[in-house]
Amino acid sequence: MPGHEVSLATISPRLYENLMVDLGERIWPQLQEKWPLIDYCGLRDAFVIKYSMDTQTELRLHHDIAQVSGSVKLNDSYTGAELSFPQQGFTNSDLAVGSLLVWPSLVTHPHQSLALTSGVKYSLTLWFEIPEQYN
Repeated sequence: MPGHEVSLATISPRLYENLMVDLGERIWPQLQEKWPLIDYCGLRDAFVIKYSMDTQTELRLHHDIAQVSGSVKLNDSYTGAELSFPQQGFTNSDLAVGSLLVWPSLVTHPHQSLALTSGVKYSLTLWFEIPEQYN
């Protein structure tokens, strides 16, 4: 079944712009401490995705086309549907609602959303832009 994704730029262009500025000013400097070779080039996209039993219940293993990706749990009234990183042996199951999880996107961190077993899951996905010379 198809997923249900809605871009923040569609919902509220002003919210999207404010998020891009906030991420660049507050979050990106913290990421550069861990990954000093990355540069902030803005967002490629920020969108809310819905997983439910009558829409998309899971997402296959994949890489994002982004420099860095991020995910924020928006609710916890569901079971299953963990964001899973098989190579790293990690899931987001223990992260609190509202926590931002970030990872390098292109090569080292393939990920998937495991099968939803009940309820409805909402998450915010962030894709940070790739520097122009590598795009």
